[in-house]
Amino acid sequence: MYLKCYVQTDQPRKECQYQWDDYFECLYHTKEILRVTMVEEEFERQKKETEQEAKEAAKRAKDEAKRAKDEAQNANDGAKKS
Repeated sequence: MYLKCYVQTDQPRKECQYQWDDYFECLYHTKEILRVTMVEEEFERQKKETEQEAKEAAKRAKDEAKRAKDEAQNANDGAKKS
């Protein structure tokens, strides 16, 4: 397509830009590589975000369990003194 357009026009860079872009993509896969890179980066970002959220949830659960244990122990200590 590009060669046909190129041969038939006086201003190939201007008039055959779409065909040139398509031809260039077929040769070098620049857009495809860019898309794959973007998808991989987003996957890694979401993975890190999920891991961070899991760590925060585990920390909150641990803190809550400790708080409940301390409250139960304080309640038992108060009951023994009475």
